[in-house]
Amino acid sequence: MTGLWRIRVDVGGTFTDCVAIDPTGGRRYAKVLSSGVTRISARRGDNPNTWTLATSDPAEGHQGLVGSRVTAIGTTSAARVEAVAEDGAAIMVSSAVDWPRIATLEFSTGEPPPVLAARLVTGMPCGQPLPPHDFRLATTRATNALLTGDHPRCVLFITEGFSDLLEIRNQRRPDVYARSIRKPPPITDWTIGIRGRAGPDVSVVDPLDTDTLRVKAREAVEAGATTAAVCLIGAWANPEMEREAAAICKQAGFQTVIASAELTPRVGLLDRVDAATIEASLEPVLGSYLDEVGEALQSERLSILKSTGGLTAAESFRPVDGLLSGPAGGLVGAAAVARACGFERAISFDMGGTSTDVARIEGSRETAPSHRVGHVTIARRAVAIETVAAGGGSICKVVDGRATVGPESASADPGPACYGAGGPLTVTDVNLLMGRIDDSAFEIPIDRAAAKRAFDVFHAAFDEASEPIGRDELLTHLIDLANEHMAEAIRSVSIRRGYDPAAHAMVAFGGAGPQHACEIAERLGIETVLVPEHASLLSAVGLGSALLEASAEMEWHAVVDGATDDLEEAYRSLERTARSRLGIVGDTDTSRIARMRLTGQHDTIDIDASSVEHLDERFRRAYRRVHATAPDRAIEIAGLEVVVRQLSDDRSPPPGSRRTRENAARNTTRRVQARGGWVDATTISRCDLSTDSAIIGPAFVSERRTQTWVPDGWRCVLDEHGTLRLNHLGTAAKPVAHRPESLGREIVIHRLASIAAQMGDALRRAAVSVNIRDRLDFSCSVHDLYGRMVSSADHLPVHLGAMGLCVRRVLAVLGPLNPGDAALTNHPRFGGSHLPDLTVVQPVFTAEGERIGYVASRAHHAEIGGLTPGSMPPDARSLAEEGVPIPPRLIALHDEIMSDARSIFTTSRYPSRSPDDNLLDLGAAISAGARAADLIRELARTEGADRVRDAMTWIIGHTGSLVRERISELTPHDASVVEEMDGGATIRVRVVCSDDGMTIDFTGSSPTQRSNLNAPLAVTRSAVSYVVRLLLNRPLPLNDGLLDPIDIVVPEGSFLNPAFSDEDELSPAVAGGNVETSQRVTEALLRVFGLIAGGAGTMNNVLIGAEDFGTYETIGSGAGATADADGADGVHQHMSNTAITDAEILEHRHPLRVRRFAIRRGSGGAGVHRGGDGLIREIEALTRVTASFITQRRTAGAPGADGGEAGRPGVNRVRRRDGQTEALDSAATQALEPGDRLLIETPGGGGWGRSRVDG
Repeated sequence: MTGLWRIRVDVGGTFTDCVAIDPTGGRRYAKVLSSGVTRISARRGDNPNTWTLATSDPAEGHQGLVGSRVTAIGTTSAARVEAVAEDGAAIMVSSAVDWPRIATLEFSTGEPPPVLAARLVTGMPCGQPLPPHDFRLATTRATNALLTGDHPRCVLFITEGFSDLLEIRNQRRPDVYARSIRKPPPITDWTIGIRGRAGPDVSVVDPLDTDTLRVKAREAVEAGATTAAVCLIGAWANPEMEREAAAICKQAGFQTVIASAELTPRVGLLDRVDAATIEASLEPVLGSYLDEVGEALQSERLSILKSTGGLTAAESFRPVDGLLSGPAGGLVGAAAVARACGFERAISFDMGGTSTDVARIEGSRETAPSHRVGHVTIARRAVAIETVAAGGGSICKVVDGRATVGPESASADPGPACYGAGGPLTVTDVNLLMGRIDDSAFEIPIDRAAAKRAFDVFHAAFDEASEPIGRDELLTHLIDLANEHMAEAIRSVSIRRGYDPAAHAMVAFGGAGPQHACEIAERLGIETVLVPEHASLLSAVGLGSALLEASAEMEWHAVVDGATDDLEEAYRSLERTARSRLGIVGDTDTSRIARMRLTGQHDTIDIDASSVEHLDERFRRAYRRVHATAPDRAIEIAGLEVVVRQLSDDRSPPPGSRRTRENAARNTTRRVQARGGWVDATTISRCDLSTDSAIIGPAFVSERRTQTWVPDGWRCVLDEHGTLRLNHLGTAAKPVAHRPESLGREIVIHRLASIAAQMGDALRRAAVSVNIRDRLDFSCSVHDLYGRMVSSADHLPVHLGAMGLCVRRVLAVLGPLNPGDAALTNHPRFGGSHLPDLTVVQPVFTAEGERIGYVASRAHHAEIGGLTPGSMPPDARSLAEEGVPIPPRLIALHDEIMSDARSIFTTSRYPSRSPDDNLLDLGAAISAGARAADLIRELARTEGADRVRDAMTWIIGHTGSLVRERISELTPHDASVVEEMDGGATIRVRVVCSDDGMTIDFTGSSPTQRSNLNAPLAVTRSAVSYVVRLLLNRPLPLNDGLLDPIDIVVPEGSFLNPAFSDEDELSPAVAGGNVETSQRVTEALLRVFGLIAGGAGTMNNVLIGAEDFGTYETIGSGAGATADADGADGVHQHMSNTAITDAEILEHRHPLRVRRFAIRRGSGGAGVHRGGDGLIREIEALTRVTASFITQRRTAGAPGADGGEAGRPGVNRVRRRDGQTEALDSAATQALEPGDRLLIETPGGGGWGRSRVDG
């Protein structure tokens, strides 16, 4: 590349960063707005046409402004830049203009921001071609277009029966405790169903209806459509039909057509639909943008950075592969910095204004086979980055007497309070008030007084809602909260994957990263922090270290059996494909990846397959690192991938530059609030540092656009690469004793909720049951010494409300558990729900053996015995007929499952059909609980065990106080409701609110039933707990404090509190009580309080199986409307929030075929706000199976509220192969022959308010 400029540009949402290396090796930098302008403060000279520019880098390419259009902010007149002084410090404009003498000038060349930035670094005037160059671009243009919906309306052609898939998605509601469910909008609402599908065995199930497709495609084009995505079921196995459909769409006149399997050849219908519709929607946006950039650059060497961190030629770039382009550039740059400084393992920490991106590095960046953007999962490989909504612009608020930071951001407009535009208090303001930001470092004027006013308002609100706290303590606490959010993200990319963050260096960059890095590193035990030169531009710098690459992948789905010939040939074929896509010759590097898992699991682990020998051994080592165990189960290769990279002999040098200074550095001091009080901190400019001197904190190293905070206990040196190397002078983190208890417990409470969520994630990834791994039918919680639930993740309310009672009853039977113990129960007498829900309880101790509390998980196993596969027989009359009841007992010692554990599941009257799967899922739960216990132990080490225990006690008491306040607002209140269930049982409930508190009385409800609709007391309490949480409407985790002020009266012997005998054959069945009665209790209570119109009232349970397999689904319904919103369509409500199994995954694993999954239009009740519509799920049997239903709302629809109409009741039917249709009851068992179809139409929600039709 002799004689070429190497230009690297990162286009972000607000700013565009540019780094260039000229032909002599010199570096140039520029930063412009991503709107395509740059702003510079200026002063008019004696000549009215001459303006002096106020910039710290006057020679930084201002010659490139010649010919640009210039205006002054706040004025309307404009001029042209005629000339720029040779030193770049002044400009001459084309005419005298009426601008203020001191003004902020805005320059525009009319070109895209990457081109404007390139002109500034090269100094090439407007209208002239840039010098010969190699141009590399990272851009968030695709991400912004996706998140804002700023893209053409795409048409989705999909297998008939699935046109509503983008609206239904996986049927889960995004906020478990929202009264009005608001689902994210679909990527496109223009969908057309077409006949055509293949089976997982590549057979053609329904041939493509080409005639109808041609007509529909032409009609869409005539209606203005230009882009289309095609997604047919089974195309992952047999893509030919989808290719044919795409060709027909192209012939009809679509300019862009994307076939899903060509883009993502993986099993999973929703994932492929998402990827294809995103690509089709964004291709016109990115295509025209890159064309515009290419034409302006007149470049033959324009490369785009993909989400993987690799480059591709502009003409080969796919927008769906660029959604993490900008963050990937930063990660590539961070990896180069770590490598240059001699660190193989590192954590990249990129903190900006709105969010923070963190990732793990080991030699190079880590990638993952899929990633999330917004609410969508993209099944394309990308860097494994975790993003947290914490940045300089994160808003500080007081909520329920607690200080909070984020997730809301002030963004750029109005920005932090110190921007002077009326913005709220943010992390940036807090840093400013603590003396941690130099006003002169900003490129806009800073209003310190506005930041102080915003904090004073915040401080007053906090003191009023909580115990009074000093100013300095509260400022420090806000920084601690922000740091905790970001540290949690780092734990997620390290500990969750089996790596200790303390074994890594941290590379800190972004505008705010170096300010927070050392204090976050201390929380994680990280001893070295690296801050590269021009840290705020590292995403652009990183482009210089990226390599051109191409990839190819295929599904494999084969058990590892030692045979390698076919595997080797498959990799060679993929390598040939990847090389052809790369389209270049020269030295290359090839990576082979095997996506592997235990048979039955969904999530995979990437294994290096450079050699196909001994893949199983490599997988087991990786599995043990992640899950701390490696079960003896067959291993499956789910997919193969190959990446081919071009090895460059002309890569940009690592960020930074070698330097040596002979003169002493010019040091100053300034007052800074550090941990423990105000101190005098040394302040030095980075350009004054030499490589032979060290700075001991507290100190600041300042440079343009960012500053590095060196706290007490840290040492900073400038290394030979120009990188700041900060080393912690101590090693062990100590409990933070100086913070007031009210502030310290906030950190603990946040961490406990996060630990519960991480525990659930670990359980899901290790489980083999479809109910846990795919349907997400599990919950995790944290408990105090007495078993009271103190925190939980947003899992399933029907589980969570019962967890505290269950843990306490387990401890009452077994006594306190010892380190490494795990207790097991599923028995409803001891706080269980129904038998498939297995609860595991594990103790938590400090490193010194001091007891802290407990963690617990409850997960729905696919099989636990009973009369029918799936263990929820509709006609069961006793607990014994539902499966294997397990009273509290130990299941593990020293974190290992006991040797007699299998016999638990095999010696009952109706034993489990899958005892090995039971043991594997139990192992997953125990491993997840052990990981959670480790995290709480670490929390106790850093914060102190007493503080952790005190925070547990406080959150229960605080929650109870909030409930008492809410009760006082309702007083006096006395209301009753009767809820009639299908089958004749009656729920009667009276709620009385008085000065003495709240009483919820179920006296008069039906006695224990001769069916499975009996709800154990723990389940009834769960329903009450959930409704109280909705009534409270405050952002806090479900915990036992919700029920402390409430007297719940449930007479024993009622079907809401059945009595259990020591003989399981004499105890009542409960399966339907957990899933159905719990929903109806919830609905009754919601009617009492007038919160929501009638909703599902059911989980629509469907179980299908035979002796060799079983699957269980719960299906969403229409939600009830509220006083301010329509009910959502096709979504799970209240006590459940499980996902539906993807149609292709279901068909791949079981002899079933999903024929339809659609919204049941018109089933919601009318009203001022209409009730949500239910769903239709139609499943065809391909072999002889047994199907069981447990449902409600089949005899009467969900009632409306305030005059709104009822929703339509649900319908259960079987359509036989000969066309005959049979209506089924709410609960039934049916034998299905091959070709028979099961049809479930779920209830619609009730409307709110009487509709008024003018007439």
